[in-house]
Amino acid sequence: MKRSKNIVAKIALLCVSILLIELALRIIPSPIQYSQWHEYGDPDSLLGVEIIPSTKNILRGPCFKSTVTTNSLGWRDRERTIVRIPGITRIAFLGDSYIEGAHVEYNETITQKLEENLGKDKFEVLNFGLSSIGTVQQDILYEYTVEEYDPDIVIASFYVNDVMNNHPELEGSRLTYRNESGELIHDRTHKSFDGLRKWLRVNSALFRLAKFSHKQIRNLMEPKEVEKENHMPLGHPDEFAAYGPPPNDTWEEAWRDTEQSILDLKARIEPDRKFFLLLVPSLVQTLSDPAKAITQEFGSPPADNFDPLYPHIRLTSFAEENGIELIDPLPDFSQSLFLECDGHWNSKGHEMVANKVYDAISSSAEL
Repeated sequence: MKRSKNIVAKIALLCVSILLIELALRIIPSPIQYSQWHEYGDPDSLLGVEIIPSTKNILRGPCFKSTVTTNSLGWRDRERTIVRIPGITRIAFLGDSYIEGAHVEYNETITQKLEENLGKDKFEVLNFGLSSIGTVQQDILYEYTVEEYDPDIVIASFYVNDVMNNHPELEGSRLTYRNESGELIHDRTHKSFDGLRKWLRVNSALFRLAKFSHKQIRNLMEPKEVEKENHMPLGHPDEFAAYGPPPNDTWEEAWRDTEQSILDLKARIEPDRKFFLLLVPSLVQTLSDPAKAITQEFGSPPADNFDPLYPHIRLTSFAEENGIELIDPLPDFSQSLFLECDGHWNSKGHEMVANKVYDAISSSAEL
């Protein structure tokens, strides 16, 4: 009997300890204090990125802090209705983390700034930005989700790492792609206890700590990175291969997929709606001496064919050839519009791009 009581007491003590640790982790500011609003590689999601509805997160970085909330559909936006409001022009914004704007407060994001500039009594700007997707996933998102909202104007965006995101061999299997017939494909499989894992990730800070720790240990134990076939110097981000002519057939194919997805998106939208393509400026493109800065940052110079303006020049020419109305903030962009520690736009950067989009919409002959 005494032994049974001791076991019960130990179990009770363990449960209380776990509960106290859980409560402490929810109070102490850290990356695992709140549930992340994204989870990549989800087999049930449209794009391979699970978005958590009606959640809150405090995002912290060395030079920023923001509160991220999602609406009931999981987007970083206020609540929107599928049925349109009479007399209101509806704009849908597609893009990655730059459009999602998690690094600034919600009222500082490009979509909110644009809605304010245009006038909330006449326009509404829906934010369908989602971190780490490319133009292929934007096209899928529009066909299966955004089109239902019947927007008058659709603004898709391109950032340099979209080229990598658009190719499964370069990005990996966590996102959704199209095959040659246009069918959706992905290489994600269900794992044991998927439902329980999702519930714990959203509701348990202790589980998030265990997952974070496992990832750090795994990264430490992985073999040293070797030079890859994309011809990037050791330690440089893979996306840098898009700053210059394609180094191999895989990257050339990724560029073709990128351009084709933009054409597909344009075909779905026009002529019934207005389509714009926004070229998202990158920090590298605004540096006075990008090669020197990259050498200092990574300890070795960029590849021989490195050209920060290559994506800009290629897509500008592509847009002209295909009658795509382009919005290009780069000529007026500067380093001061980026977060110093991150490379995403700060609030002034969001405002500047919103002003450029406002000018493009206001001057369009068809609006």
